[in-house]
Order: sequence, then structure tokens, then C-alpha cells
Amino acid sequence: GDVVEITPPPIDERETIAKVVSVNDEWGIELLFSGSGSFKWVEWEPFTCRVKHPEFRIARVDEGLFEMTQRPEEGKGGYDNVTIGQGWLKKPYVLPNKNLADS
Repeated sequence: GDVVEITPPPIDERETIAKVVSVNDEWGIELLFSGSGSFKWVEWEPFTCRVKHPEFRIARVDEGLFEMTQRPEEGKGGYDNVTIGQGWLKKPYVLPNKNLADS
């Protein structure tokens, strides 16, 4: 559950502050972004290839910087973000937040 700052932020994400949710040897690091409440995976390549990803930076920061400003709605027929396929998919698949997809 370390809080990190990642630059540049992953695709479709504006915020750079996230909490580490899990680490997978094949997939990389799963992050939860506080502003959007979304989960994103960062593959290992940016950590290992500075040529292709010269701007990539990730660092632990103060936990006080992580403030959930939006939470996925529970119940009401909506999904929470759920990662499926660990152990048998080569790449992560994250179900979209139904409530955000309908907007």
C-alpha cells in the first residue's frame, strides 16, 4: 500500500499520485488513482528500458498526498473496478467502472 508519484501518468489518467495495490511478476504494478478511483497497470518495461521511456519516474511520497476524491459506487447495479485473469492471462484485464462508462 505504498503511495507513489508516477510521471508521466498512465494513459487516460490525469493524476500522478496513486497507491500500490499489487505487484505481479508478469504484469507489473497495479495502481489505484485517488482522483478517478480507477485502477491502472504499469508494465515492467518503463522500469527497465530508459531508452523507450526516458521521462518515466516513480517514487514513494507521503501518504497524506493520497486522498480519495472519487470512489466507484457500490451496489446500484454498478461494478467496482475488478482485475480478472491473474494466473492465466498474460496481460491484465480491468473491467470498466459501469457508472463512469455510462457518463
